[in-house]
Amino acid sequence: MKRFRDAFVVAALGLALQPAWAQQAAQMPRGLEKSPQAPYRGISLTFDRDRVFYLSPDDRVDVIAVVEKTPESAAAGNEDGATTLLKHVRVLAVRPSETSPGKSVVHLAVAPLEAQYLEVAAHQGSLWLSLRKKGDVEDHPLEMATWRKALKSEFHALLSPRVRQRQEEEIAAPCNRVIAEGGSAGASILADVESRMRESYPALSVSIASDKVLFVQPGDRIDVLATIDARRPKSSKTIGVTQTLLQNILVLDNRKLEFLPGRNILLIAMNYDEVQYAALAWDTAEIQILSRDKADRDTYPIQPATLDKLQ
Repeated sequence: MKRFRDAFVVAALGLALQPAWAQQAAQMPRGLEKSPQAPYRGISLTFDRDRVFYLSPDDRVDVIAVVEKTPESAAAGNEDGATTLLKHVRVLAVRPSETSPGKSVVHLAVAPLEAQYLEVAAHQGSLWLSLRKKGDVEDHPLEMATWRKALKSEFHALLSPRVRQRQEEEIAAPCNRVIAEGGSAGASILADVESRMRESYPALSVSIASDKVLFVQPGDRIDVLATIDARRPKSSKTIGVTQTLLQNILVLDNRKLEFLPGRNILLIAMNYDEVQYAALAWDTAEIQILSRDKADRDTYPIQPATLDKLQ
């Protein structure tokens, strides 16, 4: 199983992957114990608690890296993007952070080379963990998710300053609840959530303003709108662009939590490509949710919307 995305390493991180190392990492068997089995190592990574709220020891996750372009990489034609960096990684433990309120520490079993790529990706951008359903061993190849692809190359995306500010201020309140030993949220996933999880694609845990999901229930289907600042090629004018990025997405759970005042946590199930676009959008865009009729499963292409198209 090829675990690393060569294109991501070259384009986003600027590193060359050694084929012998990649083959060695791919051949290492995963251990069954709650501690890293040789030749694996345990690495502790800190996440916003909403991103890992549903994780427990022995879960399997994919690691999605959202990496921002640097001036050097932009000059080479690279852009912001999200890619699945590692697949089928075992969760060893999940604990609340002792130093950062609103954060959780996830202990993962990885090969030594994998640890290096995780660390450099975390410093270059941000990491997401996509929860796999039990027994899922799918490993089909994935292309990097970028705004240029999502917007059909019509716009060049810019990271909005308001998004940066929200990311810095989010999850600032301390958590007053007791966190149980088995997971980051103090309880296992509800039985009905587990049932839907077994029948679903991988799931991503995300936070969103409570008002936007006030009428969304577990089991509903939703569409996800993403609004970014962008400009057209050969133009210096910045405009707002809204794109229906995801359609017909299953909501596994929706709950309000005291450590996220005014925000809810959604556990949403998507296919592997959609997970990458969701991570990219939640990191770099303003999100809005559209609810669907339970019988409505239709999806179709929708062009991006800008105010200048109304003039």
